Amino acid sequence: MSLDGYIADARGGVDWMTGQNETEETEGTGETGDSYESFIKTVDTVIMGWNTYHQIITELSAGKWVYEGLTSWVITHRTKQSAKAAKSPLLFTDRSPCDLVKRLKKEEGKNIWICGGADIVRQLMGEDLEQVMKLWLNGNLEAHSFLPRKYWESHAEMVKEQLLCAEVLVYEEGGSVKGFAGLQGNYLAGIFVEGNSRSKGIGRALLDRVKETHLFFTLHVYAENARAAAFYRREGLQAVSRETEKDTGREEYTMEWRAPSVGTGWRAAVSKTE
Repeated sequence: MSLDGYIADARGGVDWMTGQNETEETEGTGETGDSYESFIKTVDTVIMGWNTYHQIITELSAGKWVYEGLTSWVITHRTKQSAKAAKSPLLFTDRSPCDLVKRLKKEEGKNIWICGGADIVRQLMGEDLEQVMKLWLNGNLEAHSFLPRKYWESHAEMVKEQLLCAEVLVYEEGGSVKGFAGLQGNYLAGIFVEGNSRSKGIGRALLDRVKETHLFFTLHVYAENARAAAFYRREGLQAVSRETEKDTGREEYTMEWRAPSVGTGWRAAVSKTE
């Protein structure tokens, strides 16, 4: 999704999706570039909107349903249709994405893939986003008492926009968000846990999930945030540099983690964000 909230051009085209070379090896890892194959094995349900569904059956894969073997939900108020040659359940509903996901999460099964489009993603993100942002603000205020409150408050809207485009791993209990990890590519922007839920393994569980899905990642942590720095060290991350952050004038560590199979000669492109 682009920063202004689109996944297609003005005419609905997605020509910018060039796919990936399934045989191309990621440098130095022995792994191919095809992450879709491993990802789709973790999924048994797909949710999409009408526009995404219509584009699939008329342009991207006319005559053959691309999600065979998966239960596919189409959220729409339009007249219901059937995908041609669909060999897997294809279901239509006018329920809200949030209501549908809540019901599906109570059932046994694998992961749910929110295929698109942007409006459905926004609705689903919106429900958890306020809880996530509250954790983000409170966590930063508690961990960084050496910085003024207005510093974090002034960055809140920007971070909120970034989260809509980031990979966000959420830890829930009883429908309430107890912690989350935010990633942009191979950069771990942070792990945040609700105050009363700390020291219960939630932060470690989130970090373990990041390790499962990333061969390599980096993060920044203020040198004065000794508790966080010690946590990351205990979990196998190494500090590779120490520098002064321009915005705050505070010293921070750049820390990194590599999967055991990744050689030291391999590097991933990372960018620093708030």
